[in-house]
Amino acid sequence: MHVLVIANPGASRAETVTRELAQWFSEHATSTFVCTDSIEDLKQALDVHAPAADRIVIGGGDGTISSALPELLRLDKPLAVLPLGTANDFARTLGVPADAMKAAEVALSGREHRIDIGSVNGRPFLNVASVGRRPR
Repeated sequence: MHVLVIANPGASRAETVTRELAQWFSEHATSTFVCTDSIEDLKQALDVHAPAADRIVIGGGDGTISSALPELLRLDKPLAVLPLGTANDFARTLGVPADAMKAAEVALSGREHRIDIGSVNGRPFLNVASVGRRPR
């Protein structure tokens, strides 16, 4: 199995574990590990590396996952989550361990679950949507 791991180094808990995660995935799977700190780079990494991957692992928080969601839906590949953000509501909802290294183990050996995706004004969401006016 080839795994694409994309980590957001700006996520609140990423700095302390990113190198360890990259090493762990290289030892336990055929993997491509990419760090991206912008939405554009995240989308580009998915466009370039995801077609060859059997599974995509996103390391970050709810915002990182939300930013990747349109591309992930287009790719239609299994997704695993490494909870590296602040709240990690989506990961907690799924029962993903808060410890990044334990979550990495689940990313490779856990069961697949289908989840519902919502859409508001053409924008997909996983676990929460909010309404209001965007600041200009």
